[in-house]
Amino acid sequence: MERLERIACRASARRKGMRTHFGKLSALGVWLCWLLLVGLALPPIATAQTVTYIHTDALGSVVAETDESGNVIKRYDYEPYGGVVGGQVTDGPGYTGHVSDAATGLSYMQQRYYDPQLGLFLSVDPVSPNDKPGSAFNRYRYAAGNPYRFVDPDGRQERAAERHADSVANTPSAYDTFGPAALAVTTAIVRATPVVGPAVASAMSGSINSAQPLALPAPAPAPAAPSAPTPAAAPTTPSGPSYVISSNGTAFPVPTGASGPTPVINPAGKQTGVAFTGGAGGSNGQVATMRMMDPTPPRGNSPGYPAGYIKYENAGKQGVDPLSGKTLPNSKSHFPVR
Repeated sequence: MERLERIACRASARRKGMRTHFGKLSALGVWLCWLLLVGLALPPIATAQTVTYIHTDALGSVVAETDESGNVIKRYDYEPYGGVVGGQVTDGPGYTGHVSDAATGLSYMQQRYYDPQLGLFLSVDPVSPNDKPGSAFNRYRYAAGNPYRFVDPDGRQERAAERHADSVANTPSAYDTFGPAALAVTTAIVRATPVVGPAVASAMSGSINSAQPLALPAPAPAPAAPSAPTPAAAPTTPSGPSYVISSNGTAFPVPTGASGPTPVINPAGKQTGVAFTGGAGGSNGQVATMRMMDPTPPRGNSPGYPAGYIKYENAGKQGVDPLSGKTLPNSKSHFPVR
């Protein structure tokens, strides 16, 4: 009798163990079936992939996308503080290389979100406030108030955009804005060129250092039947870019509608620079000319400009502020190139 009870107990334990085992197998089976169904619901991986290359400007902003052949398939323009010009914000890398959010229009800068329409962060700086300079006490400000020269890599501290001289960001004077000359959108040169890459540098240096227009070589014309001679067309002056950039990354705006560059000739017949003329820039539309002048030594009241200078003028040859178009005294209308 005791033996039968022991056998019955063993059988009961085995049945219990088998139920536990089968329960585990059943749960595993349900999980595998669920995984299989989810897998079947996923779209198949495309066999052909399209590779797109992104190109950035001196601030790290994405300004163009090209295909494998180097053809530009998309371009991006930005307002001074990063708002997208003439288009919608898209998900992915954008202004200064930070990730843009299409749903909100904000840029994610690691430590906090940035609103390019306001030109401000949405939360306070995680770094302690600083009253030197006084503008640093504003814990919502972006890029020291000068988005043409500074970027903010992680939402904590602005850094000079010229990577080879980041140390200047530790110098108080580096936080001062460059005056009215620091006005520009950061993509006009790319927008004006047919390809991205070395041609950008060529176009930029050409617009600053040469009075000759840049042009692609034209194909040889097909032979035509003799005909009566036609008068030659008058030479046209090329339209100017939206801005030019100095060697340290400072952007100088070209007056809206200006053409050039054309040589600037002094009374002695010597070329002393180049100019963009015929514009209507500034908020009052009075900025007609932008002159980019060669280096000059100190002379009289002039402090000298070892790297040259920029001067904006109205139609009456008066020095003007490139932003407002209002006249400036001669002492304040020469913007040094650095």
